[in-house]
Amino acid sequence: MHKIRQKKLMCTDDKRIDQFLSHARTGYLGLTDGEIPYVVPLNFIWMNGALYFHGATEGKKINLIHANPNCCFTVSEDYGTMVSPIPAKTDTAYMSVMLCLEY
Repeated sequence: MHKIRQKKLMCTDDKRIDQFLSHARTGYLGLTDGEIPYVVPLNFIWMNGALYFHGATEGKKINLIHANPNCCFTVSEDYGTMVSPIPAKTDTAYMSVMLCLEY
């Protein structure tokens, strides 16, 4: 796990992470096409600690995975804006999980 800049915002509760991933339906698969990033939204399910997504057995996504299996899958859900009277203090409440695979 990579450390984040604001440690107080990091969720390390495996049960909460598992519940979040179990209820989310769309994630973003990040691949590379040479040196160019390629990110594709996917429907997925999280079951028994594994990620499953549906897709064709051929096409650009599959070609990129074969060329370079290093990838990242990100899921994020926006819970709304936390408004402050001071504009610079306004923030967004959200939960996100990044799953990175390196081969």
